[in-house]
Amino acid sequence: MPGIPTIFRLFPGFTRITAAGLLGLLGASTLIDQAAAQTAPRKVVIAAGTQVINSAYPYLMMPLALGYWKQEGLDVDVVAAGGSAQAIQQMVGKNADFVEINSSSMIQAVSQTGVALRAVAANTTVDWSLVSLKGGPIKALGDFKGRSIGISNLGSGGLPLLKAYLRTAGLDPDKDVTIVPVGFGGMALDAMKAGRVDGLMFWASAVVSFESAGANLTYFRAPEWATYADYSLATLAGTLNADSTMVEAVVRGMAKASLFTATNPDCARKLFWKSFPAMKASGNMDDAAKAAFDLKQIESGADSMKEARTLGGGKYWANAPVAGYAGMQKFMLDNQVITKEVPAASLVASDPGFFERANTFDHEKIRQEALSCAGV
Repeated sequence: MPGIPTIFRLFPGFTRITAAGLLGLLGASTLIDQAAAQTAPRKVVIAAGTQVINSAYPYLMMPLALGYWKQEGLDVDVVAAGGSAQAIQQMVGKNADFVEINSSSMIQAVSQTGVALRAVAANTTVDWSLVSLKGGPIKALGDFKGRSIGISNLGSGGLPLLKAYLRTAGLDPDKDVTIVPVGFGGMALDAMKAGRVDGLMFWASAVVSFESAGANLTYFRAPEWATYADYSLATLAGTLNADSTMVEAVVRGMAKASLFTATNPDCARKLFWKSFPAMKASGNMDDAAKAAFDLKQIESGADSMKEARTLGGGKYWANAPVAGYAGMQKFMLDNQVITKEVPAASLVASDPGFFERANTFDHEKIRQEALSCAGV
């Protein structure tokens, strides 16, 4: 940096400013720079364990559409990581601050590899269902004996759920049924329509897409699945300990968006379209059909968020209850998905006031904003 005399020579108009005065100006400039740095939005990256981000994830996209994270002083990017395991790898590699992943993947990472993950928001319970075509031969779970069931792939987190559920009907999942990988979306539904499989085991938003494609379905779902926390926002214990205020702000934005979406799903759909036009439903459909499809996806997400809130006691949005992860861990142990148990309380944010603070906002104001649906 040039010395003060050099500055005077470069800017002769300032020759009457004393050295002390110039140093004061430089000090003021430094303070301004520091203030700007302090008010600049905090950059945050969330890696989602999915191949495609769309309207099926309102708890991730609506905080952006509604500006809730921006209000918290955050500049949030949500990126698709491909799957839960890949998302965890991105965070461990310091390419992401948070992950949105299945609880089974989180528990497996903590139990089997020692990654210190903490759930800071539960957005769904286990919302998988086994479905068959209505009017077909499958009327009860036991009717799957000697038949085939399609699943996205044989590494799917739904596979141990399906096997355990079949056992409750006295079926041996390795002998009495054939489990077939059928891929995703239209490929999976076509396999059932063509009779190549008699049922499909998929998560809620995928099943909604089958119905939107015209399928009339019979649902089979184990009642205990609603007691297991599933798709969750998680971060490293080190991040939570070092910057709990930032973590709380991320969860607060998610909680606000959950309340807004649950109050008026169609307004959420309109705002989603306005903010992310490239993410709206595609395919050979007119705008009315696309709107209906995305609304069903958002309603499915809202139902999952409400179910997760109920699991957490019904008071706080995005609450991550210890019992929900304890139940999932026990299921995984019983079905030999993991071999080692960890204290369930170590899987979630341990500060007893964390979720209360994350829900400290004007709930009635959010409801009224959702009902009025201004700005669309």
